[in-house]
Amino acid sequence: MSSAKVNNPDFQFGLRLFGFRLLPRCAKRLCLREKQKYMVYWGRLRQYQASIYEELVSAIVFLFRKIKSIELRSLLALEAEAWVQFLVGSLPGMFGLIVRNFFMKLLCRKKLGFAWIQPRVTLVYTSKLILGSNVGINSGSYINAIGDITMGDFVLIGSNVTISSGQHPTGNREISIFESPVIPKPIVIEYGVWIGAGAVIMPGVTLRRGSVIGANSIVNKDTEPYGIYVGAPAKKIKSR
Repeated sequence: MSSAKVNNPDFQFGLRLFGFRLLPRCAKRLCLREKQKYMVYWGRLRQYQASIYEELVSAIVFLFRKIKSIELRSLLALEAEAWVQFLVGSLPGMFGLIVRNFFMKLLCRKKLGFAWIQPRVTLVYTSKLILGSNVGINSGSYINAIGDITMGDFVLIGSNVTISSGQHPTGNREISIFESPVIPKPIVIEYGVWIGAGAVIMPGVTLRRGSVIGANSIVNKDTEPYGIYVGAPAKKIKSR
């Protein structure tokens, strides 16, 4: 566009008139569009808030039904052990082993010697857990002592092992399994037992002295001393 045309008074007047008529309309449409977007976002936010509130209320009601049979002291102990494991559970190296061993001494019902607890091990109800001397627990394992667990000296537990001493009841159809109180069933793991990676030890089982449990096995019955067990369910294949 030539400078002469731009400097033309008629051209400038027409441009100002065009802008005077068009710009307010554009601004009005733009404001209306933004307002509509805002109302849509606000409506979605209100729905999200209502959904979160309903979920939270439902979770609280369920939680109170679930824990009504648990003593306040036990609840506080569970909260404390969860925070301790969060803070020290992933510490690497020998320093991490020493720190976790120190806290396990405080949390466990009884601890008779050094416990070699690797990072990312989950321990629940440590107040009902008895550890012997030189117990080794590898990463990823889950140990729930709600029904008491006793481990003897020199027990070795591989990675990703599950040991739970509580059983969910299945006989009552009137209440969901999730809501039902857990039935405690003590687990005893005697001297020198080795549990392979990925194994599951069911509630109420006693692993006798020197037993070996193969990887990914499921043990639902007591073992014999120095027996080697594999499979799901685990069966004895030979003695050591």
